[in-house]
Amino acid sequence: MENWFLLLNKAKITDKFYVTDELHLRRHDWLKDQKQFIWRPAINYKVHPNVALTAGYTYILTTPVVGDDISTPENQVFLEATVKQKFSDRWALLHRFRQENRFIGQKTFDETGNQIIDGSNYSQRFRYRITLKGTLLKGENNKKLYTHIFNEIWLDQSKLRPTDINRNWVYLGVGYQFQKNARVELAYLDQWTRTGDTGFKHSPTLQMTVGYDFDFRKKKPATVQGAQ
Repeated sequence: MENWFLLLNKAKITDKFYVTDELHLRRHDWLKDQKQFIWRPAINYKVHPNVALTAGYTYILTTPVVGDDISTPENQVFLEATVKQKFSDRWALLHRFRQENRFIGQKTFDETGNQIIDGSNYSQRFRYRITLKGTLLKGENNKKLYTHIFNEIWLDQSKLRPTDINRNWVYLGVGYQFQKNARVELAYLDQWTRTGDTGFKHSPTLQMTVGYDFDFRKKKPATVQGAQ
């Protein structure tokens, strides 16, 4: 069983422009072993109330959970588009399309036989996520209980052409928004990751997410009503 912790931040700069940041800490075998650290900042722009475009960077440090191999760094530059379909004031469907350009550290050995990272290998990957979000219960002062469900498929690419399925995620989550800009979410993530030409590894995961948003938009001055 894997255990993942995620901190999400969003900062609104204008009504259309905002920045986001993600910090992931992923552990293996019920917190026993460190597996991955991920940092993902991004800039976002709403071209339409229901369409957002994103450009971002990802740093990943992957630590083997078995063996004596050294950790592998990865740097990514990605582009993303998210389209929202609202069914009501409580339910919405989101489609996220992400194109990743990956620079994965290449392991080798130095003259003393120690493992080192020397250069990187370039690859491409495409991800499509379909998400259902819905409010289950509404309370006072912006408090609410909500559900968050998604399926995401990852595709390896060669010159932007899909070549193989890399992995698939199914996420079942429930969250509590305890104030307008803060929330906590617990979820089960079912992972299937390719391990060879025909094999897949199953990795059940428990995830906790904490989200906190900031609003730096300039407040509009209050309109003064003239005397009647």
